[in-house]
Amino acid sequence: MPKKLFILLPHSCYSSPTLAENDPDITDAGKLKTHNKQIAGNFRNYDIAVHQILSANKTYYACVEYCTPVLVMYEMEAEGKAGLSQEQKEAQLLVFHEVLQDILNRSEYKRHINLICYDDYSSKKQRLSELLVENILKSPD
Repeated sequence: MPKKLFILLPHSCYSSPTLAENDPDITDAGKLKTHNKQIAGNFRNYDIAVHQILSANKTYYACVEYCTPVLVMYEMEAEGKAGLSQEQKEAQLLVFHEVLQDILNRSEYKRHINLICYDDYSSKKQRLSELLVENILKSPD
């Protein structure tokens, strides 16, 4: 299991309740120990999910989460209240991804987080399990 957190940024900005809803070859394998951190005087608990990924008769394990702040952009488009079109939403996602990557590159966590921005619209889209395994295999520990 790589010592990384893989953060998903789908072009649709939609985060399903579970990864298994997108791909049956991904199942929940538990959680890491809860991490507590104080931010602005409040203690926050962080639970990182571990997933089992089946691919080509092999089993992989990885910590994978959606980047939930982008779900707001999905909801803005879906509600139609903010006047955010699909094209504008995708453009904002790419800007968000670039800024987030820049922040990570300057942080102490850059070796431990891998952002995965991917097209989940295309009819020829890659299965999420395949995308994750591809990123796991090219990630140094």
